[in-house]
Amino acid sequence: PVVKKQNLNRLKKNKLKLSSNLRTLKEHNATQYCKSDPDATLMSKPAHNLMAYNTQIAVDGKYKFIVATDISSKGVDLDQLYPMATQAKDIIGNEKMKLAADAGYYNPKEIKKCVDEDIDVYVPIPDKQKQHKDKGMFARDAFVYDEVKDCYICPNDKVLKRRKTIYEKNGIKRLMYFGTRSECTVCPIRSQCLPLKTPAKRLWRWEHEALVEAHRTKMQTRKAKTMIKQRA
Repeated sequence: PVVKKQNLNRLKKNKLKLSSNLRTLKEHNATQYCKSDPDATLMSKPAHNLMAYNTQIAVDGKYKFIVATDISSKGVDLDQLYPMATQAKDIIGNEKMKLAADAGYYNPKEIKKCVDEDIDVYVPIPDKQKQHKDKGMFARDAFVYDEVKDCYICPNDKVLKRRKTIYEKNGIKRLMYFGTRSECTVCPIRSQCLPLKTPAKRLWRWEHEALVEAHRTKMQTRKAKTMIKQRA
């Protein structure tokens, strides 16, 4: 194609600018950088994306005072529960503190930290299996854990035994439970459980999964539902 000289000059100028921006990213070892506010990061919102901060606020349930605040450059709240909980606990001096947060704060690792500090946490558990269930597939909660035998029982009443395989990442250790190829291959409800090319069912269990199960049970209580309603 024919490129006019004035357009070529404009493109060269733009290329120089982009090259400079790429050098800036490389210098900061980053994939994004805001020149006007280097500490801000790109955050996704329902209506649009923007360079922003994530403000954290803990409010006293009785007097509605803001008792703790913080600012994060992360666009999600997954690792903010414990820092805000301990900050609020230190400020109000309540050793029997109860904390309610929305589902965006649900993180088993953070909940365990709070429990270890005797903080009674109420955080709804997001239903990440809804799409799975809507397709007629078995969700994770369809597999029942047998604490005595340390195994899972599948919807077809077969056993998934624990293997020696242990998976560790970001300080979280998970144990593996496996069904057998011989049983899974001929299972009459296999289509609701496994993709065609997967030979056998496999489940991962966090080493502190009992804490998650206890939290799930607690969130079904009237007290928990009242706490979440009050938070809203």
